[in-house]
Amino acid sequence: MEYKFAAKQNYGDLSSGKVIYGKSGNTNFPVRLGNEIFLRAVSYLKDTSNLSVYNPCCGSGYLLTTLGFLNGNIIKEIIGSDIDLDSIEIARKNINLLTSDGLNKRLNELIQLYDSYDKESHKEAILSVKKLISERKFGEIKFNIFERNILAIEPEPLLTADIIITDIPYGNMKTWENGDGGVEDLIKNLRKNASNNTVLAIIAGNHIKIKSPNIRILEKNKIGKRCFYIFKYID
Repeated sequence: MEYKFAAKQNYGDLSSGKVIYGKSGNTNFPVRLGNEIFLRAVSYLKDTSNLSVYNPCCGSGYLLTTLGFLNGNIIKEIIGSDIDLDSIEIARKNINLLTSDGLNKRLNELIQLYDSYDKESHKEAILSVKKLISERKFGEIKFNIFERNILAIEPEPLLTADIIITDIPYGNMKTWENGDGGVEDLIKNLRKNASNNTVLAIIAGNHIKIKSPNIRILEKNKIGKRCFYIFKYID
């Protein structure tokens, strides 16, 4: 796949487990690719400022956090939900890194770790967080991270996002592994969180097909064993 928007550069400062907190078992979407998919989705919007971005399967919040660091100048609100409470707690810590207070708190934490254990990895992380602090040029971003089973029929959260982006869970999650049923529920349940102007970007395994009479596919691209769809609702 040819990159149109995301620059080819070193994204090492945004590596999981360095400054951004990691969680065992949670996948971390490649930073440049995630940003490319996001920016492609943004390109289909008429108004590309003050965006609200929602990830309904946010896990530890890694994708949302990297998007915030790279696009904080156009994002006004970050929303994330997940079925796993432990992941949600880590996601809140990660999203808080987008604030000046959060970064400074992380810096002090890493300094204490380095003083205690004298590890090279902590020293490198200190350099990375200092770089992120010096390069942070965006203002306040609102955050909303909460528990939600996106596949369940339950009261919908009162939110409408400009961009909905998610990497569908795979591996040990049988609902997604067994075919398209989970994706159909995902598309149906997200409708209440989208206007007709909302652009959705869904990353899935090649065996999962995104299809519905109520959506218009804007773009589809294969990336190894996975692919991503960008689409809008049309009903």
